[in-house]
Amino acid sequence: SPTPLSAHVANHSALMFAFFSIPFSLMSQMTAWHVKYGMAFMCLKLLMCVVVMARQPSSSSAHLSFKVPGVPVLPALSILINVFLTTKLSGQTWVRFSVWMLVGFIIYAAYGWRNSSEEYRMRGETPPEDRQSNNGK
Repeated sequence: SPTPLSAHVANHSALMFAFFSIPFSLMSQMTAWHVKYGMAFMCLKLLMCVVVMARQPSSSSAHLSFKVPGVPVLPALSILINVFLTTKLSGQTWVRFSVWMLVGFIIYAAYGWRNSSEEYRMRGETPPEDRQSNNGK
């Protein structure tokens, strides 16, 4: 049965796997012979993270209708592939991505602040979702 400590260990191991995926992906694109030793060391670290995650207890008392196959190997492989692909992007692409993310965050924040339920309540008004639920009663 999982404990708070085993959950913490699994979370830490998953974060370390994602963190170690970045230098591993960057090193895999280098051609120098001495980089291959670093890649082997990073590969061992990645493998240790996956083994630690796999050794954590799982909740067997829950009767689920579906269980994800290949955990934690399949999600770890997915993280590694996605990190590898993002490290292959050019700097120009990252700048465009950052600009569009900033624009999206500004739009999201402006809309959220203007249309939040808390903003309506602070002004002494009834939020739209509360008005709709009261009309149906």
